[in-house]
Amino acid sequence: MSLPYLPVEQIEPAFNRLMEVAEGVRGPVLRVCEYISRTWIHGSVWRPLNWCVFREEVRTNNILEGNYNTISIINL
Repeated sequence: MSLPYLPVEQIEPAFNRLMEVAEGVRGPVLRVCEYISRTWIHGSVWRPLNWCVFREEVRTNNILEGNYNTISIINL
């Protein structure tokens, strides 16, 4: 899902639309969406504000991977 790339105020409405589709499909798709809802949308630890990367300069951990590779090469 690309929910983290949306503005924070659009994440829950977009997820709700996805949830409506999942309810029609049911099965594993619905179970995954229920997990995302419990853990990432309405959870007590992680909320959309914590993981939204809209307009963030660094949005992935690729920069960390690059730094790790540089350190690994230096330590050879």
